[in-house]
Amino acid sequence: MGTDMEGEKEKNGCLIGLCGGYCAGKNAAAAILEEEGFLVLDLDKLGHRAIVERREAILARFGPGISDGQGGIDRRALGHIVFKDKGALADLEGIVHPAANALAEAWVGENRGRKLCLNAALLHRMGLAKKLDYIIEIRASLVIRLRRAAKRDGLGLIQALRRIVAQGGFSAALKRLGPKIFILSNNGSLESLHRALRGLLSQLSGRPEKP
Repeated sequence: MGTDMEGEKEKNGCLIGLCGGYCAGKNAAAAILEEEGFLVLDLDKLGHRAIVERREAILARFGPGISDGQGGIDRRALGHIVFKDKGALADLEGIVHPAANALAEAWVGENRGRKLCLNAALLHRMGLAKKLDYIIEIRASLVIRLRRAAKRDGLGLIQALRRIVAQGGFSAALKRLGPKIFILSNNGSLESLHRALRGLLSQLSGRPEKP
């Protein structure tokens, strides 16, 4: 019975979640999953599409100061507002998240039967989260995350900490969703993350890890 169910699961594909705090390394993990045959939906990029769709509502809430002057939204200007104001962040999420969830639902429906991954920092706030087969959470130490924020995004200590704090509490929220969570550390090299992730996938599929 178990083997039959596993075979049916393989035939029908799977839906997994990938998450991690700011600069923990989830996008690096997403690239590895793509190498391993997964279709990955980047919810950050999907959020950008949702912002375009909900442009008028966002401008109505935050004012013309966040316009890029070309009919769009200046995401950096918007980010400066919401990452230091929890109320503003909640308002933005209330506008954008329903649109992003609808786009994600459509993507999953279009690709049903394949190995799918939702790459989202705030995975627990997605409507699809409870339908996941399992979740992979990427973690890294605070010091390493701050170094990556400075190198990748040019952020100072206070700016980086604000982004990290703004995402606080998602690990506890993930546990309430139901799917099993696998935690991988990303304090080392990209190669070590690749080995850990490939080993986890081999374990979950029941196949021996490739050398």
